[in-house]
Amino acid sequence: MTRHAEKQARKRAARRAERGVERGARAAYLRAGRSLEDIRAAMAMTGGDLSAAAKLLGMKPDAVRMRLARAAKAEAAAGPPEQAITRPTGHPAASPYDVVRRSVFGDHKIEMPDGSVQQVRGWEIQKLNPARQREMNQAWLSALLSDIPPFEPVPYRGPSRLARALLNLYVITDAHIGAYCSQEETGAAWSHEKAERTIWRLYSDLFARAPAAHHCVIGQLGDFYHWDGLTAVTPQHRHILDASGRRREVARTGVRILRRVVDHALATHRRVTLVVAEGNHDEDSSFWLRDGLIDRYRDEPRLRVLDHGLPYYALRHGQVFLGFHHGHKKKPQELPGHFCDYFAPDWGRSVHRFIHCGHRHHARSFPLGGAQVVQHAALAPNDAHAA
Repeated sequence: MTRHAEKQARKRAARRAERGVERGARAAYLRAGRSLEDIRAAMAMTGGDLSAAAKLLGMKPDAVRMRLARAAKAEAAAGPPEQAITRPTGHPAASPYDVVRRSVFGDHKIEMPDGSVQQVRGWEIQKLNPARQREMNQAWLSALLSDIPPFEPVPYRGPSRLARALLNLYVITDAHIGAYCSQEETGAAWSHEKAERTIWRLYSDLFARAPAAHHCVIGQLGDFYHWDGLTAVTPQHRHILDASGRRREVARTGVRILRRVVDHALATHRRVTLVVAEGNHDEDSSFWLRDGLIDRYRDEPRLRVLDHGLPYYALRHGQVFLGFHHGHKKKPQELPGHFCDYFAPDWGRSVHRFIHCGHRHHARSFPLGGAQVVQHAALAPNDAHAA
């Protein structure tokens, strides 16, 4: 390479280095000076034209697009402000809301809190005040409950002399309230209205025939309702079921039946234990039904509702162990070992052990593992799904 060529190459390298420094400085300036607000302002000035906004900002269109996309994704993940509403600037915040920030963007004369007049246009962003919201909710609830008469414990009206060692057990399973059975299709008719009449006649007869005992157990062993939720399908496999009545009618029917049975039991026994077992048809309904009855009778000291968290329920009366399970989680032959493991103290102190279940819609009884397993027949007839 000649001396002249070397000289020209050094000049070109110097110019390239100078241009590189300028480009790097310009890029650093643009990165530091182009905030998300600047990009959105440029988009607003150009009417949403991405290319024009990028040219105005001195950025590439792809860079502008990526900045806007990242901002939109972050805002979507954060979600909208909790209970945010807008009101004209200068207006007081509506209770129970607080002003959290202002957005001023135009000209409008308003009087500020200090008495000065400024020419702005904007909105106040208000956010729910949790403390004041709780106060308002409490006041609303107090006003609502003021018209409801207080709960009065059910008076005992039975005989004065009772056998304390005696316990009456009233078991019902697979009532399937809300099921519809046609006489023509299945050989027996069933609906939520007929279920209510049948269950109450059953318990009335049981209460009338039972001896005068100090303590009774009402064992409702599951599938009290025919389906959960608003759709008449089985919870697990979503099989379509024939339903009678609206869901609200069916739910109220079940609540009314159990309250009537419990009240009658309290009137004829000094102590009452209630079992509201989970079934495969009413996994959710059994939960709110049991919790609702616990809340309803929270001031009734003579009633105990068994609530063990799991769908296995047990109690001990003297030397007698009583276990309850619908039968959808464990087969009958597996129940003695399961109850012995779950309720070991009561199991060990008992001499006579009985485990009651349903689910299979036919009756049988057999001894196994130190207990008598009693499988009860279903109260409701088969519907078209099970026929």
